[in-house]
Amino acid sequence: MKGQHAFHKVQAGDRVKAEISLVKDYGNIVGVEKFPSLTGFVLSEHLNPKKEYKEGQEINCVVLDIDFEKEILDLSERLAEAKPAPAQVKVGHQYRVTVELNKEDYLLVSFKQSRTCIGLLMTQSFNDD
Repeated sequence: MKGQHAFHKVQAGDRVKAEISLVKDYGNIVGVEKFPSLTGFVLSEHLNPKKEYKEGQEINCVVLDIDFEKEILDLSERLAEAKPAPAQVKVGHQYRVTVELNKEDYLLVSFKQSRTCIGLLMTQSFNDD
């Protein structure tokens, strides 16, 4: 892939190791081990409320969103700490979900029965019909 950066290989749902570079009221700013050119943000609602954080501390996270133009990752430590459980999502069934990220064009949700299973819900139609 000539012309593309290595960080284009990262996808929503990937697990990454991060190091806290700055602790703020709204969350932590982190560097991501495999993608040093990216800046990661872990907002307070995606942090473990029982933990105290300090600069230099390593945390495990799940990638929620990637802004390739700004080279920014939205991350969740809370989802990375969830116990994996097999998720079998079936057509026609109803599920309880938690909205993890609300963007202009889509929502990123986690399923209540398996917090490690995430889904993308489009909020706009891109059809011109």
